Amino acid sequence: PSRPRQDAGGSALAALDSMIIGPSAASAPLPPGVRPGPYPDSVLAPTDGADPPETHRVKVHSGSRRFHPPESPYYVRTRADLYFTAEGAARAAGFIAWHERPGAR
Repeated sequence: PSRPRQDAGGSALAALDSMIIGPSAASAPLPPGVRPGPYPDSVLAPTDGADPPETHRVKVHSGSRRFHPPESPYYVRTRADLYFTAEGAARAAGFIAWHERPGAR
């Protein structure tokens, strides 16, 4: 939106309406053919086996509920259902790191 920010007058709803709080900028658009995922900062794995966008390199296998950053020894052989922009985004969506035990967080 191109509206200038205005004084909110104290109310939380007014602050949202005036864009004083909330997202500071819209997410960058995804490249053509890339499908957004069900979680923030995620995309679905390409159906044609292509690489995900450079911005989404953390692999997630939904069945195991684990994520694999590029440093993971299992990164290359993991068949991802989703890709995230960062480990923190995958963790926020409820996935655990490849080396963690379930329930150990």
